[in-house]
Amino acid sequence: MFHSELGWIVVAWLDDEVTLISFGHDSPAAAAERSEVEPVEVDEVPRWVAKLVERMKRFTEGKKVDWSDVRLAYGKQSEFQRKVQEAARKIPRGEVLSYGELAAAAGSPGAARAVGSVMRNNRFPLVIPCHRVVASGGKVGGFSCPMGVEMKEKLLALEGVKLK
Repeated sequence: MFHSELGWIVVAWLDDEVTLISFGHDSPAAAAERSEVEPVEVDEVPRWVAKLVERMKRFTEGKKVDWSDVRLAYGKQSEFQRKVQEAARKIPRGEVLSYGELAAAAGSPGAARAVGSVMRNNRFPLVIPCHRVVASGGKVGGFSCPMGVEMKEKLLALEGVKLK
């Protein structure tokens, strides 16, 4: 758990995979409540997690970060959910796709509402950049982290994205 420009961020992991990322919390207690895991001391954090935290800090400062090597513990998901998350993970920094465009990129044109559900339940925001998925017509759409749409707009602004 650490503080950033985006509020308190918690990262949970098991072995060599991230199990949860949650951010935008106004206190360590709020972040801990979301994660349902026990905090650990800095010296107990695996090296790969410490490096991930450093990348997250750089990201929150507006710097470009590559997340492609971050292993995620997807758990039990449908093929559709996995394809949507993999397609979302490929959206480049500074670009956005509509929910419908992401559905098509995942091989399920016409499934925009279902894509919205997958993004709403994203356990790995930032690494799977659900903030880059917007409503049709260039509208911001929803965002299910603390601070909601305000946080989504802040993330997009960090990447230089201006919506209509």
